[in-house]
Amino acid sequence: MYRHGKSSALLLTGLVMLLGSAGWPTPVTAAQPATPAGDCQATTPAENLAIVRSFYEEGVNGADLSVFDRVAAPDIVYYGATVADESALDALKRIYGEALTGFPDIQYTLLTSVADGDAVALRYRVEGVHSGDFRGLAPTGNTITWNHTTFAHVECGRISEMWAEIDQLDRLREFGILAAEGPAARMAGTASGLAATPMMPAQSASCALQSPEETIAIVDRVRAEVYNTGNFDVMLEIFAEGYLHGSANGPDAIGIAEGARRIGSFVTALPDLEWTFDEVIAEGDRVAARWTTRGTHDGDLLGFAPTGKPVEFTGISFFTIRCGKVVEFQTEMDASGLLEQVGAPVRSDKTARRPDGRTVSNE
Repeated sequence: MYRHGKSSALLLTGLVMLLGSAGWPTPVTAAQPATPAGDCQATTPAENLAIVRSFYEEGVNGADLSVFDRVAAPDIVYYGATVADESALDALKRIYGEALTGFPDIQYTLLTSVADGDAVALRYRVEGVHSGDFRGLAPTGNTITWNHTTFAHVECGRISEMWAEIDQLDRLREFGILAAEGPAARMAGTASGLAATPMMPAQSASCALQSPEETIAIVDRVRAEVYNTGNFDVMLEIFAEGYLHGSANGPDAIGIAEGARRIGSFVTALPDLEWTFDEVIAEGDRVAARWTTRGTHDGDLLGFAPTGKPVEFTGISFFTIRCGKVVEFQTEMDASGLLEQVGAPVRSDKTARRPDGRTVSNE
């Protein structure tokens, strides 16, 4: 069940009423009230947001990993799409220390955030000059930019769990090691340049702010009706006509027609696609979801023939809701993991893997 603060019972009732026959999602978790354990002091959502921002904006931007000792629990668990699950501060310092070695001037710039109970979700734009060795990749001198999303839980004033996703294929292209042909190249597309801007509904300024339960219900229709059922006609009810579809890799798109085309490529490739929300939080007009998608590669995947192989990949999405409709939908996901599971080429340079088998990974 969705655990949205203290409103879980209301949310369950509201979603059942709003979704009707669309079906109820596989049980998920979301933010709990920040209840202190033992004698530790309770923290507010705003304080939790500040703690997670400090991790990136003081610790990484300031090249001072000792900040992690203050804002992260000693036994923190870190889930990166392209690294093995890691535990403890030493592992986290190693992961981000490697990023600082490869990009000494790396900077995380906040794009959006959602804080709810003990959970925080952030979306950053990251930029740095690749002037040092980065996990086996020799310096290129290129300025590399990518998006980084994170979901975190805060307990007793410290981060206890953290999930991370990046736009992997775009970054591999900027490193010069993305496969030149195949679905990886087509998924990444050409350099996206400046971010697109959504076309807001004309009446958005006069619309009443919706409750967290209402905004989450709208987002869940995207999951249940559009992706899992393949009902693209219902997009007219759920999305604003000029909504921004922020592609996980490649350039953004504007509008329902282009958004339907992007979504349709996944539904075609995975006809039995099941998109499950593992955790959902809401603040104001913004919703963040940490999710898992499962399916079978029984259809064409951007020109890659069906293999019949089962796939499972993760991602983090952010939604902005205005006047009852989605006006912005941004996603980062484990695209490399999806393609590798079906045997599609991702990298042009096989040496892009580390000696221990890890790929060029999340930070």
